[in-house]
Amino acid sequence: GEQIRVRNESSQRIVYGAVLEPGLVRVNP
Repeated sequence: GEQIRVRNESSQRIVYGAVLEPGLVRVNP
């Protein structure tokens, strides 16, 4: 799985996650 970094616009924080498949992302707490 590709590691990605997603910026959460609502909480203004960076969320790290892993792409399981296109369109599906598992967020690492």
